Amino acid sequence: ESLLGRCRTGPDRLPGMLPRGTPVARKTGTGGIAQGVAVAVNDVGVISLPSGDKVAIAVLVGESRQSIKRTDRLIARLARTVFDAWSTMDSTRTASGR
Repeated sequence: ESLLGRCRTGPDRLPGMLPRGTPVARKTGTGGIAQGVAVAVNDVGVISLPSGDKVAIAVLVGESRQSIKRTDRLIARLARTVFDAWSTMDSTRTASGR
């Protein structure tokens, strides 16, 4: 297993809303909080699609006034949107033979 595949921090970020068991190789990052503002909340990685294809994603949130938990959920929603869009594109491509 790759170093990025062993990441256990931020489980509610990129993998948070993906179908259970979806492989995600990733690296999280969290900056400090100064005066109620999170300097940075990040997750960067590669999501494996059901077809076996992979899609790279980087979500970098800077200077958020939202809680870390809420920012994690935003990252999870973005990852799920990318996963769904690329999975649909893949099935459309397969169905049309392209």
